[in-house]
Amino acid sequence: MKKQELPFALIAVDLCVFKIIDGKLCVYIRDVEKDSLYQGMKCLPGGLILLKESAEDTVARILKNKTDLELGKIYTEQLYTFSKINRDKRSRVLSCSYLVLYTGDNTEGFVDIKNLKKLAYDHNEIVTIARDRLKSKIGYTTVVKKILPEDFTYSELQKAYEIILGKSIDKRNFRKKIDKLNVIVDTKKKRQDKKMRPASVYKFKSKNIDTLKILD
Repeated sequence: MKKQELPFALIAVDLCVFKIIDGKLCVYIRDVEKDSLYQGMKCLPGGLILLKESAEDTVARILKNKTDLELGKIYTEQLYTFSKINRDKRSRVLSCSYLVLYTGDNTEGFVDIKNLKKLAYDHNEIVTIARDRLKSKIGYTTVVKKILPEDFTYSELQKAYEIILGKSIDKRNFRKKIDKLNVIVDTKKKRQDKKMRPASVYKFKSKNIDTLKILD
């Protein structure tokens, strides 16, 4: 496929989809489409914005047509616009990227970000910036609820923070902070742990993303 010389820039949407799988932060990747200068490489799901689409319409179309993810288990927010001149060898293309969090059951297509190889275009940079956004945002909002199951134990909540941040958190201080914020509620259910006694199961009080200081 030859590079197209156009007098204007095209606009694409690229999605960085994160999911926690087996204690690891994973990102969804797929094969680059055929007849591309990047054939044989992997990339984030994405595509050009069509003439009669908004960016959000394109996000929905890409999720439906280029992934096999459960659409009801997805959270999206606009991330950043990538506009380096040579970010796409095929043509002058800007990318309106989105951070996407997924809580569905499907795990196919996801790769541990620590094992992520060179992706097509500038998609490794998109993954890095999306990870940084998520790390920052869990410190001052309850966005972590969008990557957790609806019901969870305190240990699972803390583990989600540790996985995203890439570091350990003091158990006592973390629980004290969450209790003080009063953002989760005991469901009165128990979950059996193979190594320990049954743990209480919680859920967030609100489905909305609240802004408040979670981490110091």
